[in-house]
Amino acid sequence: MQEMSSENNPSASHAIVEALIKLLEQGDEADRCYAARALGAINAKDSASNLQASLLDEDVDVCIDSVEALGKLGANAVLLGLSEKNSEGEAYEKLAVTDIVAALNEVASFHPDDDAKLAAAEALAKMGDAESISILLKMLNEPDSEDSYNGEWNAHWDIQRLAIISLGQHRVLDAVPLLQQLVISGEQQDIEQELLRALAQIGGEGGSVVIDLLRNGQPRLRRRAARALGDCVEK
Repeated sequence: MQEMSSENNPSASHAIVEALIKLLEQGDEADRCYAARALGAINAKDSASNLQASLLDEDVDVCIDSVEALGKLGANAVLLGLSEKNSEGEAYEKLAVTDIVAALNEVASFHPDDDAKLAAAEALAKMGDAESISILLKMLNEPDSEDSYNGEWNAHWDIQRLAIISLGQHRVLDAVPLLQQLVISGEQQDIEQELLRALAQIGGEGGSVVIDLLRNGQPRLRRRAARALGDCVEK
């Protein structure tokens, strides 16, 4: 069965998107959540501004669903921008991504709810465009704050972990010095395996760091370096 998107049967799709946007703006909390999810699922690019407005919704679940929908729109736009042959169309997609990235960064940085922050960071981590990568590098280097600690869980740890995994998957060479510094500091043992795996995935200078630790590191680091290299070979 063919998946539905806003590009299939334009007239019908336009009516569906309009109906979903109306529900997003006027429905109750459950309506708004389902509408946001549906708009992301059908890649309704025309709904980007409406979803951005819903990031300010008083119901945090609506905000999170809108974040995830925007992340899908942004990721699809990045893919289209990379394969688009028409320069005018490509410029349009990049402009749309810029707006989406800025909105997601605002949530990840300043939203009062930790789950909303984490959802926005995860959406940025999946996009892989230059602006999102730049934000992830800042997240990686951002100092912890007391506001992110609620007694048992620290949202900053999870956001930092997401950034590390994404930077490795996207093989961001500029991340190597920061990742290496976090490993050497010894203060990030809970995410040390993710740090080493990211360095191994990046390869080049990153791979050299892991190999050096394999040869000369402390026993814990040697074991984890070997595992990181093995994980990369297996994949």
